[in-house]
Amino acid sequence: MSGLTPDHRVRVPLSTQVWDRVTFLHYRAGADELARLLPAGLEPDVCDGSAWVSLTPLIMREVRPSVLPAVPGWSTFVELNIRTYVRDRHGRDGLWFFTLDCPRRLMVWGLNLLGLPYRYRPGDSEVESQLRTGTETVRYSFGHGPHRRELSTVVGDPIRNQSPLDVFLTGRWNAYTTRLGRACRVPAAHEPWRLSRAEVEGSLLSVPGESGLPMLDSAPLVHFSPGVHARLGAPRLEGRSR
Repeated sequence: MSGLTPDHRVRVPLSTQVWDRVTFLHYRAGADELARLLPAGLEPDVCDGSAWVSLTPLIMREVRPSVLPAVPGWSTFVELNIRTYVRDRHGRDGLWFFTLDCPRRLMVWGLNLLGLPYRYRPGDSEVESQLRTGTETVRYSFGHGPHRRELSTVVGDPIRNQSPLDVFLTGRWNAYTTRLGRACRVPAAHEPWRLSRAEVEGSLLSVPGESGLPMLDSAPLVHFSPGVHARLGAPRLEGRSR
């Protein structure tokens, strides 16, 4: 279940990775319309009166299978995902990813074989720290030319006491996908998110609406985290999808 800490342990991870400099942009969405975009066996998870869609740019570091070392340079890249919050037929909650954009073609190919909706998309990131003011700005960019989208995140004050909505939107420990017509659940575990408020600007803010998702507002709730060390388990078959 969603929470500050995982409700399970990933004893033998399939992959380990660092999710670094994560910006969460959370948009309210229509639950009924969103339900039509989900596979059989999953339904939107609702909080504070609505379903939610999140756009999440981040820097991936030290991405590797658990039995192999990270490849210097290649194992670090910027990623962008669009996700929503779901429950399965057993009442377990988790994430459903509509898209995951990554600039590593080989990684996209391999993760597509596992049923994850990865797409190749060039991307870059820049971190600027102001020692005098103690502030940090993270800039993400994806795509080229007229399809280029950017976001600048100015990190604000830490959130000392996370609200139920903060936890609902970030404390997720399962991801769902499909493989060969079967629904799969991928368990994840990591330390609690350290969250901060943040201010954002850039053309990336319009991406969820451009994707045809049932957005109810255009101004997102924003969180930022310096990151976590994540352990991902092997996909577990949950049933047959549509």
